[in-house]
Amino acid sequence: MDSLLDRPGEKLYPWGMDPLPDYETLAGLEPRIKDMERRARAVEDDGSGAFFCSNYLWLPMYTELRDVIGAQRKRVDGEAKEGVLFDSYAFERVYLVLSKLLPACRDCGCRKFQRVLHASGQR
Repeated sequence: MDSLLDRPGEKLYPWGMDPLPDYETLAGLEPRIKDMERRARAVEDDGSGAFFCSNYLWLPMYTELRDVIGAQRKRVDGEAKEGVLFDSYAFERVYLVLSKLLPACRDCGCRKFQRVLHASGQR
């Protein structure tokens, strides 16, 4: 089954709120999202290192993203305490776009741990 977040414009709230805006609309409301997108798109794994860890780069971006959108958003001076930028579904929508922009991990601890987990039958 696909996620409601994969269906832009679909009502997510049974009590009748407006549909959640798509990624581009959310990014238009909060310019820091586009800045994060530019930085994520600029990341490359040129293969010159022994490994590449996407998570090492993503974790600080994830922390920043939590300050920018979603339930933990830090308000800008004069901003209301509610609205779509404070919505957890809005966070999920932006998260799904930005997290997929980074190159995949290569030969880092993440990958090695994942192989061990699969081999042990825990996943």
